[in-house]
Amino acid sequence: MTEFISCIAADSKLLQRGNVPNFFRACIGSCLGFSNHADYPEKYDLFLDTLCKKHAIKRERTVLKSVDLARQCGNDRAKYLRTLTEFTSFLGENGVHINIVYTYFVLSKLPFGITKYGGDRNPHRKIRTLDFLNELSEYYPYISAWVTSKSAQLRNAIVLLDNFEGEVTNAWDELRAHHEIKILPRGDLCNPFISSADIVTKYIDEYLFFNRLSLKEENIKSAFQACNIHNPHVFYVGHGALPDIVPPIKKQINCQEYYIRPMTFVIKENVLDKEILYIENSPVYQKILAFACEKQTGIKFFTSNEDHKRIQKGDYIIYLGKNGKEVVDYLNDLGHGIIPINIYDHPEQTGLSKFKI
Repeated sequence: MTEFISCIAADSKLLQRGNVPNFFRACIGSCLGFSNHADYPEKYDLFLDTLCKKHAIKRERTVLKSVDLARQCGNDRAKYLRTLTEFTSFLGENGVHINIVYTYFVLSKLPFGITKYGGDRNPHRKIRTLDFLNELSEYYPYISAWVTSKSAQLRNAIVLLDNFEGEVTNAWDELRAHHEIKILPRGDLCNPFISSADIVTKYIDEYLFFNRLSLKEENIKSAFQACNIHNPHVFYVGHGALPDIVPPIKKQINCQEYYIRPMTFVIKENVLDKEILYIENSPVYQKILAFACEKQTGIKFFTSNEDHKRIQKGDYIIYLGKNGKEVVDYLNDLGHGIIPINIYDHPEQTGLSKFKI
């Protein structure tokens, strides 16, 4: 990446193949670089319209993730792969810089597993290598962003990440020292940049699976050749990177410190068990996602025992009934200065032409 990159967005997944004794586990992530990120959301919006019409896919939301496309394609894996391929080709045609990062370990080289902690008087802790990969997958989006920015020598970029759970590492400290990190809970559902990284990550996974290929650099590059993209950057992060990606101390990253502002919180009515599942599977949830997309923010369901330190003046709180309205009014009576939103009365969003980060 030689031109100026103003924004990067990353997402990842845990890749697993086979069964014991030939079981394979790895982390794979994509980090997309944008030199003019202000123009991208509208291009994304227009292309998704074209893609969905071409493949008879119902576009239920403004921002889609790979699982939405998979659900629409059903059991037709070839159709699913075509949609992912065409989306990835669209990125290449529009000058998006694509970086793929992957990690696996040779288990025979780590017979005693991986050692966490040990710094700042924290006692060492041994962990099985495959278990560490499970943990690593939870925060691998920021590892992907760190590798990309380090390789390209980026500085002062906006780094867009979905919410994650993970501990502080050298990689995290370096990433946050040089860039402006913005975390968007449920970002792959309401942010076109994170959505795009999610789709590219799934494309690599699906291409390798469909063509029975192993996770190697040459096979990843062949996936991009299928998209007529000839300049992807592929990085293996393995044994030599352990000092940077293994937590040296036992300290969780406080993602709320990096939430994009304003944030959007959703207040439940607390009238149903597992109420969040009912909300997420209702038509009103699509309006909630459209609102978050319109406001360029993330989404979190409000919990009174956690979010008293998270809400800030100017944040949006969506209420869904009279119980939620009472809570919002009370919070504002306390002086929190939040913006109440009756989602039923909010006008529908139309496209991404005004989307900005």
